[in-house]
Amino acid sequence: RAARVALAGPVAEMLYTQSTEVARADAEKEYKTALASNPFDEKSECRLGDIAMRRSDVKDAAAHYARALEMQPDDPGANMGMAKILMSMHEPEKAEPRLEHAAQLEPFDPATHYRLGVVYRELGRAEDSRRELAEFAKLKKMKSRLSEIYQQMRLQPAKGEDSETDDLPQ
Repeated sequence: RAARVALAGPVAEMLYTQSTEVARADAEKEYKTALASNPFDEKSECRLGDIAMRRSDVKDAAAHYARALEMQPDDPGANMGMAKILMSMHEPEKAEPRLEHAAQLEPFDPATHYRLGVVYRELGRAEDSRRELAEFAKLKKMKSRLSEIYQQMRLQPAKGEDSETDDLPQ
């Protein structure tokens, strides 16, 4: 049983990234298993909040994010999750500090800047909204470019990467 519980987190993460409903349901079970074993598993609380949001269960999602934030107030994902809940409840003034905190914690996350721009717009802060949406566009472009570079690196290994064959004729 101990080995099964130790694997719950990594297995849940792998399942969570899958796109099928069956995999997501299995991920939810794994996260719940992890929480049963360790009620202070903040990551599992946060992921269960994400899962609840996907099925539009705002009350359940809010409860999971609240518990995650109690354990780790500086978790950008938990702050972002709670902000999404508050935005869905049309409470941008309550979402604003969560998003600002998430942006401080993860300044290079495009989604955070996008949502912050939306919240600022809803609060009538047009200049702040434009600034955050411009930051979102810049980060999204940079992320896309980094992804392209990464793909190129995977397709064309750098010289010296495989020292055993570098000196062989091509």
